[in-house]
Amino acid sequence: MTLSWLFESLHWLGTTIYCGSVLGFALVLGLAPRLERVDEVAAMDIYRAWGAILGLAMGTLILGGLGAWYLQHGQSFRWPLDSVADQLSVAKHLVFLVLWVSSFHLEIWTLDPIRKLQAEGGISDRAAWDRTYGRVVSQLTVNAVLILVVAGLAVAAAQG
Repeated sequence: MTLSWLFESLHWLGTTIYCGSVLGFALVLGLAPRLERVDEVAAMDIYRAWGAILGLAMGTLILGGLGAWYLQHGQSFRWPLDSVADQLSVAKHLVFLVLWVSSFHLEIWTLDPIRKLQAEGGISDRAAWDRTYGRVVSQLTVNAVLILVVAGLAVAAAQG
C-alpha cells in the first residue's frame, strides 16, 4: 500500500460520507414538513446527532485531499494555471472553501437557535421553530448545491 493510495482512500471515504450525508439530509429535512410519515423534529434530531460524523468526514476529506495534492505536486502548494483544467481545479477548490465556511456557519450559528428551542423542552413556539427550521434547511440546501458544483468542476477539470 502506498502513501498516495492511503491519502486518496481517505479523501474518497470522507467525500462519500460527507457529501452523501449532506445531500441526503437536505432532501429529508426539506421534504419532512410536507410528508405525513416524517416527523421533522425527529429528522432534525437525527441530523444534529450526525454532526460529529459530518465533522470527522469533512476532516478526512480535507486531510486526504491535502496529502494527495502534496504527493502529486511536491513540496510547493502552488496553484498551476497553465490550462483550462488547472483553472477549473482552482475554481473547484475555491468553491469548496466556500462550502467549508458555510458548513462551519451552519453547524455553529444556524443550528444554535434549534438547539436552544429544543433545550427549552420542546417546540412551544411553533413560529420560531418554523423560522429556524427553514434557515437550517435553506443553508443545508445551499451546501448541497455547493457540493454539486464542486463535483461538476472536478469532473470538468479531470476531462480536460
